This record gives sequence, C-alpha cells and structure tokens, in this order.
Amino acid sequence: MSDAAARFLARYGETLSSWTDDTPPENDAPDIETSVETPPLPEQGTPERAWFDPEYATTLTGLVHAALMRPKQWSDPAAFPSRGCFCSTCRGQSWWSDGPNGWRCTGCLPPNSDPLRLIDTSN
Repeated sequence: MSDAAARFLARYGETLSSWTDDTPPENDAPDIETSVETPPLPEQGTPERAWFDPEYATTLTGLVHAALMRPKQWSDPAAFPSRGCFCSTCRGQSWWSDGPNGWRCTGCLPPNSDPLRLIDTSN
C-alpha cells in the first residue's frame, strides 16, 4: 500500500467503514403513505369551494360553448375565426373571406368564386 493510501485510510477509514456497513441507516422520517393527508375542502360559500362543485363544471362548459359560437358572417376581416369556433346557424367549422368584407360560414354562405382565405377551425 502506498504512503498516500495509508494516510487516506488513517484519516477517513472510520467514515468509509460506516458507508460500507450492511446495516441500513436509522430513519426517523415518517412513512410517506402514513404522513400524507387529504386537505380539507374550502368552506361552503367561498369562491375556492366553487371549483369542487359539479354545477360549476357544467356552467363553465356552457360558457366555453357560448364563447366558441360565431354568427354566420361578421364584417371585421381582422377578427380571424379561432380554433374550435363554429357557426351558430349550421354548426359548421369552415370559414371564408374575400378580404375587406369580413368572414362568412362556408356552409351557410358558400363563396361564389375562389375565396381569398379559407380556414377550417375543427380541431
């Protein structure tokens, strides 16, 4: 054994032997499965409690549905049809524009000639 190895073992030998010992270290930490508790629900009537209400999910679904509904035509050419939006008349999801006159539903108001822009908003 080299002189450096002997000095290393003299200095750290006790620490190394505790690392290589087969006995598991003592663990004072509680078991994860027994220490995790389900948090209590917020109090009834608070805004935080509404997230756990099934009626809230129904209302939220209705609001999203209403937000995606578009009229069969609108005059703002800069207001592009968003993904998932649909025609309030025929439920179609294809829109066309000829430029300055805005957007129209392809199902309700089919283009007479080739449209400048054609967008399909189905996911």
